Amino acid sequence: MSFTEDELQSFNTILEQRLNAHQRDMERALDQRMIEYRRELDQRLATVHSEVQRGVSQKLSDFQVRLETILSAKLHAQPSRIMQTFDRDLEQR
Repeated sequence: MSFTEDELQSFNTILEQRLNAHQRDMERALDQRMIEYRRELDQRLATVHSEVQRGVSQKLSDFQVRLETILSAKLHAQPSRIMQTFDRDLEQR
């Protein structure tokens, strides 16, 4: 069975149209998946960002409390150290 040039051309045109339609469908599907993956990644990054921010805030708060405790202890000890220094100074004279 042989085909005419017009029949072959028509068949080729139909195949090209189907291939183009399939290509567009695949591109749309891939674009949609990329959009979904990007949205999911953005959500994960936002979650991680929030968790890191909370962690850093907590550590900073803990550090501030420790620093205040240390400074308070040193400030309370300061008057007695000053008195000891004066006493030693007086004894040496």
